Amino acid sequence: LPFADIIVSGGKGMKKQENFKLIWDLAKVLGAEVGGSRPVVQAGWLELDRQVGQSGKTVPYVNLPQAEYRQALLGAGLPEPLADLLADSDVGASKGGLYDGGKQLSRLIGRPTTPLATSMKQALA
Repeated sequence: LPFADIIVSGGKGMKKQENFKLIWDLAKVLGAEVGGSRPVVQAGWLELDRQVGQSGKTVPYVNLPQAEYRQALLGAGLPEPLADLLADSDVGASKGGLYDGGKQLSRLIGRPTTPLATSMKQALA
């Protein structure tokens, strides 16, 4: 991985090893190498040399333009309407489309929301 131009990395959010096929398929479409988190390697889903974060090298995040992201999703086998929806949603989210200062989520769930940092501290305690 230290010499890869592009790395597609996945973690335990993929839920099970079989789902990692999506990571491999996307990497193939992009001409990339596959990497994974330490828990993925420890679970035996990937070999140790594919673990990200062990070389100390910074790997920059590259946000794909909408058209390229759409093509990557199509190449990974997603149906065209879903690829279009995800690519469009990603652009909207990157422009702040998920921000809501009106506390709609709090009203929906019937309590104040919990900041992510607070949730993470509680989960890791």
